Amino acid sequence: MSPLERLIRDSYGRMVSRLTCRGVPLEDAEDAVSRALQAALEHWPVDGVPTHPVAWLATVARNDWIDRRRRSQAAARILE
Repeated sequence: MSPLERLIRDSYGRMVSRLTCRGVPLEDAEDAVSRALQAALEHWPVDGVPTHPVAWLATVARNDWIDRRRRSQAAARILE
């Protein structure tokens, strides 16, 4: 098992849980964490693995969810 696979197995549930504890719906939290993992697969081979990879993933997932929620709210306002 690669270090990235181990990291995913060890931290996926905690990252999803952390988001849901902050009020993110479970499905949205899972999607955000998945997108953060995809971002890691794209960025880490180029930029290197960050010093605190779980914190990096959690931050990317949280920011992804916030951005998507804001876009959704803005679209809803436009449609009104």
